[in-house]
Amino acid sequence: MATADRIREHIVRHLKWDNSLTGSRINVDYVRRTAILTGTVPNLMAHAMAQRDALSIPGVDSVENRLVVEYDHEHPNRNDKEVQSDIKSILGCTAGINTGKIEVSVMDGIVTLEGYTDAYWKKERITELAASVDGVLDVQNHIKVKSGEKTPDSSIRKDIIDALDRMEVTGLDNVKVEVKDGVVKLTGSVPTWSTSFDIEDTARYTSGVVDVKNRLSVD
Repeated sequence: MATADRIREHIVRHLKWDNSLTGSRINVDYVRRTAILTGTVPNLMAHAMAQRDALSIPGVDSVENRLVVEYDHEHPNRNDKEVQSDIKSILGCTAGINTGKIEVSVMDGIVTLEGYTDAYWKKERITELAASVDGVLDVQNHIKVKSGEKTPDSSIRKDIIDALDRMEVTGLDNVKVEVKDGVVKLTGSVPTWSTSFDIEDTARYTSGVVDVKNRLSVD
């Protein structure tokens, strides 16, 4: 069994490995199977990724994310119009996203996204792209998922389970997948947070899914 010092070292090295965290200054403590993250990150997306990275390490049951978003010194006081313009530019250059049906508004650094897209993974991707922009303090995503043809819930569930079987996900016997009106609910227990993320991502990219509720626990 890995010692607390060894687990902390793994967390630190994993955070340094993640290229999306470039520019971050993160300190790590590990107490009673909880990773405590302090320091600064350059944007909101890095704030979320640091937490996910820490949870990916075996031995970590939870994360106290005390990181502060500290924006690039070249943009100390970005106004809302600049932030809105940057988000629209990024979305407009992203393949597969129809910006004509998406509205972006920004007030005091808080981004509100509204409109429609045809796949759940696109909705999530839009959130990630908006969160990566300097000056964004939070993202409220109210985009609705509307596909051209409604996929039966039974078909969505089968597609998810078949994909997980192909991936040979560990501990799948303890996972329950429910689908109602395109909303996927994941319950049960898995051995690691990485497994939980893999299962959630599998549901996220399945055709016909409009939302994913991950209620998996880690034993």
